[in-house]
Amino acid sequence: MDEIRAPRGEEAEVLEAFFKRVIEDTIEKEQIELPYFLEEEVGDKMKLLRKYLAAEDEERIFLVAWYRGRIVGTVSYAPCNEAVVEILGEELVDTGEIGTVYVDPEYQGRGLGSALFSVICVDLIERGIESFYLDSGYKRAQGYWTRKLGDPVRVAKDYWDKGADHMIWYKKIG
Repeated sequence: MDEIRAPRGEEAEVLEAFFKRVIEDTIEKEQIELPYFLEEEVGDKMKLLRKYLAAEDEERIFLVAWYRGRIVGTVSYAPCNEAVVEILGEELVDTGEIGTVYVDPEYQGRGLGSALFSVICVDLIERGIESFYLDSGYKRAQGYWTRKLGDPVRVAKDYWDKGADHMIWYKKIG
C-alpha cells in the first residue's frame, strides 16, 4: 500500500466506482437478492463522502488507501447509522461508529483492512475519541469483526431477513 489519506473532492467519481465494484462483489459473495441494494448502498456511501468533503461535521473522518495509483480500501468514522440507533435505542452511548470499511476484492486477506482500522483508531485517539461502534449485516464481515473485536454487544436476529442478523460491536480505545 502506498498511502492512507483523506480523499480529495476530485476523487469522488473514482470512489463511487470503487464502491460499486466492492459492493457488487459483496452482493455476489453474500448472495443478496435485493434489486435496489447496490444503488442504496453506493448512494449511502457517496452521501457520507459528500458530507465529509463538504466539512459539515468535524467529527467525520474518511480515509482512502491507495496502491499503485488505485483505491484499494476505505474506512470512515461518523455519527451512528440508522440501524445502530434503531437496534440500541436508549442503550446508545454518545459516540460514533467506524464504518465504510471496504477492501478491493483483489486485495482482501492481505492485512489492508487491519491497516485501515489501525490508522483510523490512531486518528480517533488523537482527536480524544475514546470509543466507537462498528456494525455489520454481512456474514463474512461479521466473522472478521468477531475475530478482531470479540463478541458483539448486540445481535439483532433476522434483522434483514430470516437468518440475516445484524451485529453491533462497541469498543473503548486508547
